Amino acid sequence: MSSLDDNNIIEVAVSLKELVKNAKSLNIKVIITTHHPLFYNVLYNEIKNINNLECCFIKNERNRYIKEKQNDAIFGYHHFIKYEIKKAISENKIERYHFTLFRNLLEKTSTYLGYRYWGDLITEEDLKEGEREAVDFLTKEGHTILECNFRYGHAEIDIISQKGNILHIVEVKTRSSTAYGEPESFVDQRKIDLLVKSANYYVRRKDLDVEVQFDIISIVKNSVEYNINYIEDAFYPF
Repeated sequence: MSSLDDNNIIEVAVSLKELVKNAKSLNIKVIITTHHPLFYNVLYNEIKNINNLECCFIKNERNRYIKEKQNDAIFGYHHFIKYEIKKAISENKIERYHFTLFRNLLEKTSTYLGYRYWGDLITEEDLKEGEREAVDFLTKEGHTILECNFRYGHAEIDIISQKGNILHIVEVKTRSSTAYGEPESFVDQRKIDLLVKSANYYVRRKDLDVEVQFDIISIVKNSVEYNINYIEDAFYPF
């Protein structure tokens, strides 16, 4: 199964369960494949009680297909994603696709809980450990911290500080590894545009007569320490 209308997924899964049940009584073997997580989850929970029926989750890993038989507990795709991510973290084997899985998990959970934006699911505690390190760093560098996590629309400025007559708009990027690039490389043009709009709004609202500078603090966190790279004038608002 591939391109399913979300509104019909449950009905299709329930109907398919009856076909599978009848096929089993006729000694007909059935193989069903799908890349649709909700369809798989509903179908699994519908047919898991049919005796001697094997349900598997198949994933591609380094060009190999791996079949993992599930136990008889209620299967949830989001639980599987969480398990895969936690396993990758514990084994220090985080791959690029784990970030896609995590985003998928957040998108579906935010929709279910009624959030407008998936990023709203990430708590202050989850995000801000690196930002606290950044605040301490800037304070030691002589900055006066004016705002943390300043929001304007869908945008957020991690830190706004001032040193002399320069207003610093600081984006903090924290990573546990540089395997897929330095943290600052994840600041894309869309993020830059949002930061510029937010900074302009902040300056107008506060009626400030200052020079505005856009900085990035790149933090790589390992089990022992934080490695901080302060990039001043990281980009220009043009």
